[in-house]
Amino acid sequence: MQPSNKLMFPYPDSKPKLVSPAMWTEYTNSNTSFEVFSVQVATSIVIPIGERYQFFVKLNQTPGDYRIRTAPVILPQLTSYLILHYAEQTGPGLVEMKTLPASKNLWIDYAGNIINGGTNLVQANLSPFPDNAPPQGKADVTLLLNVTRTGEFGCVLSDKNVYFSYPNGSVVDVIFTVTAGNPAMHPPHPMHKHGVKAWFLGPGEGKFSYASIKDAVDAGYKGINMKNPPLRDDFVTPGLLFVSVRSTLVRSSSTATLTLIWRLEWLLFCSRDPKLTNDYVPSYYRAKNKP
Repeated sequence: MQPSNKLMFPYPDSKPKLVSPAMWTEYTNSNTSFEVFSVQVATSIVIPIGERYQFFVKLNQTPGDYRIRTAPVILPQLTSYLILHYAEQTGPGLVEMKTLPASKNLWIDYAGNIINGGTNLVQANLSPFPDNAPPQGKADVTLLLNVTRTGEFGCVLSDKNVYFSYPNGSVVDVIFTVTAGNPAMHPPHPMHKHGVKAWFLGPGEGKFSYASIKDAVDAGYKGINMKNPPLRDDFVTPGLLFVSVRSTLVRSSSTATLTLIWRLEWLLFCSRDPKLTNDYVPSYYRAKNKP
């Protein structure tokens, strides 16, 4: 039965007795050919600044305590550990742990490098569920944005024409090109499109040498995913590469404010502490987002 079926509670004309009680207590695997979602198996996850992940841990090992290693891939080098604890039966609740269990199968070293045949999560393969493909064809607007950080600098928006305005429903492609020099000097920078998601079409080497995303696709460029790219509200800059994203500007009752902020100010920030401490952003934003 579909979620919108009004024969089910809490609708006033619901008929719950039509549903067998076994629906809630007995489960069997489906023998159909379709699948609801596919699992991407990984032994490690790179979590850049500003991102959050939820993942499943397959409990197919001997119950007990397992060490989870966290390691940085940039400076400063800070290393820590987590403890995964599970038992054969339900316990009293939280368990206090003061001693690290011995390491078993190591998948990353102290610097975060893959070892022993480990598999890293591929962020570009995290397709949205349910399926949500980006608008096809040519975008209404293509914006080229150079990303650099050679030092602290002030951000002044004093001109009356500092914002961009496009018709409602416009499809906008943004090409982030990293021009910061040696990427080892600073970590990847997360670019946030606050409150409104966009499709991460993919990265590429060097500069973006096409007039538009459509031109790149028509030319046979393989780095652009127009079928099932990740749908997210932040994009991590790579080292000396370009990153392409696609967004739809839609003003509705629930997203009008956020979308208008995106259109007027972009509200597109690098999520680093200096943005809040060196007057990079408007005062109303700093007041609510103190580091």
